[in-house]
Amino acid sequence: MNDIFFNSPSLLAVPGISNQLLGSLVRLAAEFFQHSPWLSFNSDLPIEIRYPPGAQSRIAVVMGSAGQAFGLSIYDNRGDIQRVYDARTPLDGFDQISWLALSYDPIHYLAEEDAATIKEHGWPIANEGAYPVITRVGAPGPDLHAPSLADLEWLEAALCGFNEIFGEADASDGVPRYYGYEATLRIQTYRGFRDIQIKVAAENDTLKPGAQHDQG
Repeated sequence: MNDIFFNSPSLLAVPGISNQLLGSLVRLAAEFFQHSPWLSFNSDLPIEIRYPPGAQSRIAVVMGSAGQAFGLSIYDNRGDIQRVYDARTPLDGFDQISWLALSYDPIHYLAEEDAATIKEHGWPIANEGAYPVITRVGAPGPDLHAPSLADLEWLEAALCGFNEIFGEADASDGVPRYYGYEATLRIQTYRGFRDIQIKVAAENDTLKPGAQHDQG
């Protein structure tokens, strides 16, 4: 390949990763991009996800409402995301925590072996500027780190749920109906059918610096 690569951590180097899981993530990420939830979704609204149901919740925020950096930032608990909002500078957050990130970028942001595998299998992408880049960001940051296999399996399930929620909004009259949404969904992952709990904040329940949240 003639591209110059920026050497994001390779997903194929994650212990236990399979082409089946990687292909599922690529396809689901392309579908999520096509729903473009950032066009109508406030990036300050948290989405609480419990997978499997009853597990400690992770908190996701949709990135891109400002027209930049499309994707998802996913925090391991409410305390972590509040630390980011309370930080005096972005670097303060990098020093304290790490979070899982899905961003959409040109192919050269991927690890070269990941890019080659996506092309080899012909997995769908939304467009040439929207290859899914999945990393752990932050401590011991601000470097990018490889996610764990558990991170990737969790993200696959979350994308299944998000695509169902935002897909229903696409099929409506264009008026967002996911604010205040709460449900347990039956989804199909690469390992089979699973349940996931998703709770979307009400429209006025935005994250604010100094706000008090439970630790989830």
